[in-house]
Amino acid sequence: MLDHYLQEKIEELQIKCSYLEDVVDKLDIVVIHQQTQIDLLIKEVKYLRQQDNSDNKQENSIAKIELPPHY
Repeated sequence: MLDHYLQEKIEELQIKCSYLEDVVDKLDIVVIHQQTQIDLLIKEVKYLRQQDNSDNKQENSIAKIELPPHY
């Protein structure tokens, strides 16, 4: 009788463990996907910052050229 009870408890634990492994695998996939998105966003922000810096430099050089001589 005790062996039967222990066997049932072991099976319950195995089932729970199996569900937990499945959840961990799914979460791992989500984390990998999110990291990929984060990496892409970091690249995009860097690109946009470079574009903004180059646009500002061009605007400054154009503004200096267009100033009238008395400034």
